[in-house]
Amino acid sequence: QVYEHERKVTGLLEKIYAAALEQKDVPSQALLQWYLTEQVEEEKNASEILEMLKRAGASVGGMYQLDHKLGKRGGAD
Repeated sequence: QVYEHERKVTGLLEKIYAAALEQKDVPSQALLQWYLTEQVEEEKNASEILEMLKRAGASVGGMYQLDHKLGKRGGAD
């Protein structure tokens, strides 16, 4: 569900960006480009985590390793 949500957000941002292009609203295009770049990263992260979950399956050891790996990621302070 998280991955699908990220894809939905990407689609919504793309629609807003298309409207900014149509209106020739360059400042909004610049701002939206930043958001789109960030959103691509969010979608990539969600996709990678989904693949790791699929590989771990119902394995307790696999889930422990996944939890450990994700726990090492830097977060917002």
